Amino acid sequence: MDRAVAVFVTLLAAAGLARAQQQALSDPTRPPAQLLPHGDARAAAVAGPRLESVILPRGGGRPAAVIDGVRVELGGRVAGARLVAVSEESVVLKGKSGRQVLRLTPQADKRVRAPGRR
Repeated sequence: MDRAVAVFVTLLAAAGLARAQQQALSDPTRPPAQLLPHGDARAAAVAGPRLESVILPRGGGRPAAVIDGVRVELGGRVAGARLVAVSEESVVLKGKSGRQVLRLTPQADKRVRAPGRR
């Protein structure tokens, strides 16, 4: 009897494990869709160059940015445009089609809070 119960519990657990493996689990460490490689259909919808990082050296040196995986120093060219400004949160490219601002977090709506308010 005890052997039959053990076999039944083992089979039940195996069936539950098989069902759990069939379900797609979302990965909590997966980056947002807009940051996935260009092979992703949703990422392909984001057009133009993408700002990945800014480099603001302390004590001298040229500011730079990493745009589409390429390090570009201030005054350098990328995607047919010149890098004309670098700040903590964004860069400005100037090209034939005009100025383009690239932000590190384009989906974030940042607002300055009035002094003294919490």
